[in-house]
Amino acid sequence: MTRVDTEQDSLPESPRTTLPCPLEIQDRIIDFGHNNDSFLFACSLVCKSWLPAARYHIFGKRPRPYQGSTRNRIVALCHLLDQPYCTIATYIKHLRVVTRHDGSNYYYDRKSRQLEVISMSLAKHSALRLNALDLDVGIDDLEELSGVKNLSSLTSLNLCVRIDGYNKTDLSSDIIQVFMLMSEMKELESLTLKIAYDEYGQGSIPVHAPQPGAFTKLSFQKLRKLTLRSAVYLLPWLMDQSLVYAPELTYVFLHINHDNSVDCAVLQQFLDTVCSRRVENLILRSAGSELPGELLVCLLA
Repeated sequence: MTRVDTEQDSLPESPRTTLPCPLEIQDRIIDFGHNNDSFLFACSLVCKSWLPAARYHIFGKRPRPYQGSTRNRIVALCHLLDQPYCTIATYIKHLRVVTRHDGSNYYYDRKSRQLEVISMSLAKHSALRLNALDLDVGIDDLEELSGVKNLSSLTSLNLCVRIDGYNKTDLSSDIIQVFMLMSEMKELESLTLKIAYDEYGQGSIPVHAPQPGAFTKLSFQKLRKLTLRSAVYLLPWLMDQSLVYAPELTYVFLHINHDNSVDCAVLQQFLDTVCSRRVENLILRSAGSELPGELLVCLLA
């Protein structure tokens, strides 16, 4: 035994090498537990090569807005982004932000402190490149986002703007703010817009035709999908090629509110201009049980 031990001790030590786990296996393992945060955190600690994929699954998806959880998670995320050694900014691709007051379905009566915090965090991180953003905000909150330059990377925007309709006689100035926010979003492929307001029994608020030079022309060279939840307010602006240019549009969804009527002449011009180019799918939906008769006549004419 002594002789054998001596011979073994005299043998040169073999180098300790560990073969890296193939990327295909890494992806399969991480995908298996993509909904388990504890599992993903453990995967992120295995080794350096596992870190990007694990962090993408942890931070790359928006939180669901159940029971006010979105507000708490977004604020916590901002605190995390503001840490001096934060390394997750590049993995965040989708955010959902809702800033309305509890119990209010329409608008803010003052600017949102929450959105101010979020805007400051977004503006400070040049590494942050969002792909998708869902916003449900008051009209006064848009000013906070106007200085956030890194929203130019967005490929998808779902924007609901809530307006106080009390004593309003025209929504044109508010719509200009909405369009100015999108002026740098040249990579958009999908756009959903909604204008929501509390009318206080005043009925529909008119939207005057836009004036030339009202804002810088919007050019959406990659936009393919357009969804309008408030078609009555937005059609006059979107069909004017001197204001909005979207040559690759193939899908259009128009939602007609039950308490608002779309001008048939405006709708017809929108169909003849914007939808006559490349649009393959046109969907019209009414909040009522059926489309108003005047719209059917317009479509069948």
